[in-house]
Amino acid sequence: MRATPRRIELAMEDCQFVLDAHANEEVDEDDLAHARHALALCHYLRGDMALAAPWPQTPEQWANDGMQHFAEPLEPVDFDSHRFDGLMADLDTLVQRRDYRSAMAQVEEAERMLAQAGCGDAVKWAHVLDKKRFVSLELGLLDVNEAACRAAIARLEPETLWCYLPEHDVIRHTLRSCYFRLGTMRERDGLPLAELEADLALIDKALALAGPAEDAGVLDPFREGHAALLGILAAQQPSYKAAYRRAAALLV
Repeated sequence: MRATPRRIELAMEDCQFVLDAHANEEVDEDDLAHARHALALCHYLRGDMALAAPWPQTPEQWANDGMQHFAEPLEPVDFDSHRFDGLMADLDTLVQRRDYRSAMAQVEEAERMLAQAGCGDAVKWAHVLDKKRFVSLELGLLDVNEAACRAAIARLEPETLWCYLPEHDVIRHTLRSCYFRLGTMRERDGLPLAELEADLALIDKALALAGPAEDAGVLDPFREGHAALLGILAAQQPSYKAAYRRAAALLV
């Protein structure tokens, strides 16, 4: 329904699939009502007003109907969750063994599975991209590492992170690690003030991202790098001296 142009025929097939699955325990009355309404909207968009008629809406109301704004499912129905979970379990084992070359092959396969299925589950993506960030750095694949960090930020930064969903902490962890990595990956000797400040902004993002249920210690790995960068900035720009002293005090 959100495609350009709209793929109305496929949307109608999906609606009918839900309606035909009414005996399935995973399909409830809200799902059925949603499918009926969406199917009527499809008929309206095709110009079949008689078939759209069961819903008492004017053409103007149909045209502005919120049902045209569908969200993609987090996990496509053809996604092999069992195989993905097995890959991730094997990946954890390989990382623990420090077999990073084998781990990279696993993480690339897991990433390929998510991409090919069009999976929108941010938690799954966070797990995979965080592993890719870590493993690529251990292997010294700095270009791959930077690309993984940027991909993670592009995909995860728009997500709304809810304080009551503990599974969102892995998204926070991945974003923190990627912000910090990008903010500390450059040689700082001779960098102009503006570029140092851009790196500081990334580290500040990492330090600002802590969920209410997370341990306060999750920010500790970033404090030394934060203080070090503030020290370099303070040497160039005296206005950073107070911030540097505060950051250094946290290391004691």
